[in-house]
Amino acid sequence: MYLRTQEENKMIKKDDFDIIISSKKSVSQPIVNNIAEMIFKQLPHRNENSLIILSHNNEKYEEISLKKLRYIISSLYQEFEEKNIKPGDTVLLTTLSVNNELFITLLLVALISYGVRVLFPMFVESKALETWIKNTNCNAIIYPADEIQTLRGCTRQKQEIQEIKRISQHNGLSLYDVSSDFHIQTYLDTMISENYSSDDTLLQKCMKNTSFSTESVIFTTSGTSGQSKLVLYEQGAFLRNCQSWQESGMYQKEKLGGRSFIDILPHTISIRTLFNAFWTGYPICIITTDWIKQKPQKILPFLMKMKPEVMTLGPSSFRLILELITVVPEVKDLAFSELRTVVSTGAPYSKKIAEEMKKQFGLYLHNAYGTTETQQVLTTVLCNEQELSLYDVTLGKPLNGVTLGLKKYDGDLYKLFVKTPFGHKSIIGEKIINAHEFFYTGDIVKQEKINILAYIGREQKDFIKSGYGAKVPITYLQEYYKELYEKVNHIEYYAFETFNFSLGVAALIFITDEHLPKGRITNKRIIKKYYNQIIKINSHLRQTLEPFEYEQRKIIRFLLINSNVFHTLKGTISSSALEIQFEDEIYDILHTNNPKSGVQNLPYFKSVFLMFLIQYTPLRQYKLRRLLMKILLK
Repeated sequence: MYLRTQEENKMIKKDDFDIIISSKKSVSQPIVNNIAEMIFKQLPHRNENSLIILSHNNEKYEEISLKKLRYIISSLYQEFEEKNIKPGDTVLLTTLSVNNELFITLLLVALISYGVRVLFPMFVESKALETWIKNTNCNAIIYPADEIQTLRGCTRQKQEIQEIKRISQHNGLSLYDVSSDFHIQTYLDTMISENYSSDDTLLQKCMKNTSFSTESVIFTTSGTSGQSKLVLYEQGAFLRNCQSWQESGMYQKEKLGGRSFIDILPHTISIRTLFNAFWTGYPICIITTDWIKQKPQKILPFLMKMKPEVMTLGPSSFRLILELITVVPEVKDLAFSELRTVVSTGAPYSKKIAEEMKKQFGLYLHNAYGTTETQQVLTTVLCNEQELSLYDVTLGKPLNGVTLGLKKYDGDLYKLFVKTPFGHKSIIGEKIINAHEFFYTGDIVKQEKINILAYIGREQKDFIKSGYGAKVPITYLQEYYKELYEKVNHIEYYAFETFNFSLGVAALIFITDEHLPKGRITNKRIIKKYYNQIIKINSHLRQTLEPFEYEQRKIIRFLLINSNVFHTLKGTISSSALEIQFEDEIYDILHTNNPKSGVQNLPYFKSVFLMFLIQYTPLRQYKLRRLLMKILLK
C-alpha cells in the first residue's frame, strides 16, 4: 500500500484534484544560504544580544546567549575535525529521554551546521538499529553512555546503551560519549570576552561548503507496517520554513513570537522551534523529557525562570499541566504567568482540554496540522477571532508556500495531499522516494467552510496518535497483545483525554459472552479477568520494549463491550460505524475515570510525587500547599 501511495504522489498534478487550497503566497529566497550562516551571520531582524537557549544541566539552570552559542558551536567544529568527523558523514545521535537534553541539542546543532547528516531517531529501536546504520551508511555514533550509567534505576536505558555499544563494535563504527568525548561542560563554564569573535578558518569553510541541498537530519516515524521510516531533510527545508513563518506573520508577539517551550527533542516540531530561536532570537526552553512526566517537582524552579510565552505540545502534555495546576494553583502564576499562545499538535485535538485551557488560562487552544514528512503546514494561529471556536475545530489556514490538494473520497470527505517548500527530501530505503510534489498524508478531511478543513481520521487505520503525539502502529499492538486478541472479537484503540497517572493508549475491547447482557460490561469479575491478562502482558512488554516505546504504546485503560463488530462488504471493520454505534462508550473511554461506567484504568506512573498530590486531596488546602511549595523551591 505504501509504495502505491508514493507512486500516486509522484504522478499527481494540480488538475487531478477536486479542490485546491493554497496560501496564494510563495516563499521568498531566505537571506542565508545554510544553517551555519543563520547562526553566525548578523540577521537584520535579530538582536545580537539575544538569549537563544534556556535549559538546565542536571540541577543547574543554564542560559545560552547567541554569542555563547557561537563559541560552543565553533569549538565543537574543532573537536569534530580532531575526531575525523567530516562534512557529509552520517552520525547517529541518540537521546534516551532521561539524559541531559541540553548537551544533545548543542551537539545536534553543531553537527548539522558543520555539514554532517544526523540520524536522530525519536527513540532508539534496537531491533532496527543495524538496518538504520546500513541504510544510511552511518559512520559514527554519539550516545550518553557515561551519564546513563550514573543514573539511579534506568535499567532498560542501561541495557540499550550496552546494545548500542555492541552494534557499534559489530559494524566497526566510531563511538563517542556525549559527556566524556566532547568538552561541552567546559564550554558552558567558560567566560567569553566582550570582543570575542568566532570568525575562524574552519567556520568559513563550513559556511562555504554547505548549502540548501546539504542533507541535514534523518527523523524516524512509524510506517504503515509499523516499522519506522527514515525521513531525510535538507538544510534548505528548515531555512524556507523560517522564511515562510516570518512572511506568514507567525513570529509576531501576539502569535508565536516569544520564549517557546518544547517537551520532546527528536521531532520535527521541536527542531523547527529550535531553528525558530536561531532565526528570531526568541529563546527555546528545553527540559529533560523524562522529568516533565516523572519528576514535575524538579522542573518547577526552571519553569519559573524560563516563563514560557508559547507552548506547542501534544494533548497529554497540556493535560499534565492542567492537572498540576488544579492541585497546586500557585504553579500557574509562578511558572505560566506570561503564557500567551498555546497550540495543540501531533495528535487529535481535544475539545475537553481546550475548554480547561480556556478556563484556567483564558487562552484559546490553537490547532496545528502537519506530518513528519511535511513539517507543519496548517494552523489556526493564522485565523481571525471570528473563525475560531472551541466546538467547531478546524485545521486552520496554510502557511505561505503551502498548497493542499483534495481528492474525493466518500460523500463530502476528501483525501489530503500536501505540497510544501519545506517538506522532506526522501524516505531512505524506499524504492520510490520522490515527494517534492504532492505528498499523500493518508488522512481524510472534510471541508467545513470555503478553504477551511476539519480532520476526520486515517484512510487506513494503520496507526493512532497517542496524546503525547507519538505514532502507535496498530500492527505492533496486534503483535504485543496477541494473547489478548485470541480471546476477543476486536480491539479499537484511542488516545484518552482524562488524566489517569500514565501515558499509553485506551482500548475498546469487544467480546462475545452469551451469559452477559449486550453492551458495555460492568461485571467486576469479568473486568478483573481481562485486567489481569493486560497487566501480565504489560509486565512482559516493560521488560522487552524500549522505555519510550513501552510508555507510549501500552494499553493503560480499557472498556469491555459485549457485542459483535460491524464488518464492511470487503470484510474490514468500519471505525466510523463503531463511532456511531458506540458513541457513548467512546466518550467514556476518552473522558471518564468513573468505574461505574465500566472504564478500567491500569495505573503505572513513576512520579510518586504527582500521584500523591492528586490522590491526597487535603493538599488542596492552602496552608499545606504553601508548605509544599517551600519544600519544592528550596
